[in-house]
Amino acid sequence: MNIIVSDFYKDKLQAIEKANLRDELNNHMSQYGCLPKTVYILPIFEAMQGKYKPTKYTMIVLP
Repeated sequence: MNIIVSDFYKDKLQAIEKANLRDELNNHMSQYGCLPKTVYILPIFEAMQGKYKPTKYTMIVLP
């Protein structure tokens, strides 16, 4: 699993912690039955631009 953190966040570990990644991964597992191959941690304004689309294989987390 790749975790891609936006340049907006200075500290990758802090972004992962703030995003409650464990809970988000559990939600993804229950919805799709698998873990995502790629996780994008983005601020909401980046996600709103529509560049990233969540699928069965990717997940967007908005801390």
